[in-house]
Amino acid sequence: MKAINKKGEEPVKPNLIEMVVSIIGILILGLLALKLISIALDSDNKNAGQFFNSLTEKIDALEDGQNNTFTLQGFSTDWVILGFDSGQGLKPEECLDKGCLCVCEKKDNSFDCDNGGLCKKIDKEKVEVLSKTKDSSVGCIFLIKSLMGINVIKEAGFIKISFDYNKIDDTAYSKVINNLDLCRKIPA
Repeated sequence: MKAINKKGEEPVKPNLIEMVVSIIGILILGLLALKLISIALDSDNKNAGQFFNSLTEKIDALEDGQNNTFTLQGFSTDWVILGFDSGQGLKPEECLDKGCLCVCEKKDNSFDCDNGGLCKKIDKEKVEVLSKTKDSSVGCIFLIKSLMGINVIKEAGFIKISFDYNKIDDTAYSKVINNLDLCRKIPA
């Protein structure tokens, strides 16, 4: 026999109430997940700005003929340091008439410094960025999630920025080695 309330109606079935509560719970979890992703993305952009500002300030403090190794805190393996010479064909719009240094995010197996990347014109003809690995050298530096010893050599006509991946642990090395293949595809 079915339960009937005083108005002669059947009460809402318990399964329907559970289903509505479950749907509301799933929606709340989905919104929370989106918020966390948004916070993480904003955090990477903020960290990229802090990293880039710190690096460029240290470079600016060097005089021509000086070099130094600066310890900087990396934050993600999806961000890369790129250098562009003044006469180089393909480079960010912001850097068309000068040498340029950029920190850009890897997106879909490429680098888009014009959309979300950070670039600064460098008053040098040649801006070289170099990663040293166990078997080769490539023309960019992928950041790692630990302290990085970035070597900078500043001369009258050029600046060279390098990082030696041979000095990091194997776990961090394995996370960036595949990304470094993208650097071999950067057109000169």
